[in-house]
Amino acid sequence: MKHTVFVGYDIPLALEIKHDMVIPLLDKVFKRIELDGDIVHVIEGESCINFIEDMINSFNTYYDIGLTIDIEPYRAVS
Repeated sequence: MKHTVFVGYDIPLALEIKHDMVIPLLDKVFKRIELDGDIVHVIEGESCINFIEDMINSFNTYYDIGLTIDIEPYRAVS
C-alpha cells in the first residue's frame, strides 16, 4: 500500500535540517509531490516507513531536535 510522508519540525534548526538534509535525501529515494501546499514523498511498504522513522530518529538524536513524520494513506490527485 502506498503512503505519503510529511516531515514536520519543532525549532528553526530543525526546519533548516529538514530542507538542507532530509528532503534532499528523501528526494533521492522516493517520489516527491506537492499535496495541499506541502512537500510530501510517496512511499510503499513497511520497510520504507521503518527506514524513514530510523533516519528521522537519527537526525533528532544527533542534532537534539524534534523532526516529526506524518504518514497518511496515499490518495492520487486527479
